Amino acid sequence: QVESYGGIFLYVGVPNQYSVYRAGYPAYMDYIAEGLDASAGAFYAALETRGVAYLDIGTALDGIETYYFKTDHHMNLPGSVETCRLIFDALRGMGAEIPDHLADVSFRTLPNPFYGSRSRRLYGLSPFTEQVEVFDTAPDVAFVRRDNGQEAASSLCTLPATDSEPVTYGMFMGGDIAETILTTGRAELSDALIFGDSYTNAIETVFYTGFDETRSLDLRYYEEQTLSDY
Repeated sequence: QVESYGGIFLYVGVPNQYSVYRAGYPAYMDYIAEGLDASAGAFYAALETRGVAYLDIGTALDGIETYYFKTDHHMNLPGSVETCRLIFDALRGMGAEIPDHLADVSFRTLPNPFYGSRSRRLYGLSPFTEQVEVFDTAPDVAFVRRDNGQEAASSLCTLPATDSEPVTYGMFMGGDIAETILTTGRAELSDALIFGDSYTNAIETVFYTGFDETRSLDLRYYEEQTLSDY
C-alpha cells in the first residue's frame, strides 16, 4: 500500500529493557532469552519472506546496554538519538533524501530524581537510582506542533521548574499522545509517518528534523480511522 503511492516503508524493531538485559536474569529464568530469540528470529524471517524492509535495533546498535535506563523499560535520550541516526541511514539507503541535523546534538544530566516505570511499580522502594539526560544542544530545526488536532506548545522535552521535583519518561513529547504533527515548512523534503507506542516518544524529539511534516500516531489511543485510511 505504501509503495503504491510512492512511499517507503521501514519496520523498526526496538527491544524492551528486559530483552536488552536478558543475560542478567537468573539461570532459572533462561526461558526469557530463549523465547525472545525465537520470536524475534521468526518475526524477522517472516518480514524477509514478504520482502518488508526492516531494521533490528537490537543487533544494529553497538553497546546497546548503555542506552537503556536501569529503572525504566525504555531507551534513554542518547539511545533514542542513536536509533534515529540508524533509521535515517537505513532510509537513505532506500533512496530517501534526509538532511543531517544530528551531528551537533549533545546532552546534560538533570539533578532531579528520575521515577522510572520499573521503580514506580515497586512504589519507589527499589534501591537503584539514576538521573535522566536531556538535550544540552538540541537540533536547530524550527517547527509548529499540533496534538490531536489542536495547536500545542512548540516543545519536545518538558523540563522541570526546579532541581528537586521528580521527572519521568513522560517528559519526552509530553508522554503518550494519540496524534502529533510537527511541520517545519521545508517543502523540498519528504513527509513521514511514524507509528508505534511510547518507545517512539524520545525518538520523535529528533526524528522530525529529517522531514517537512512528521506525523506520529500512538495506535493504543488513536481511534479516528484505521491506519490504512490514515
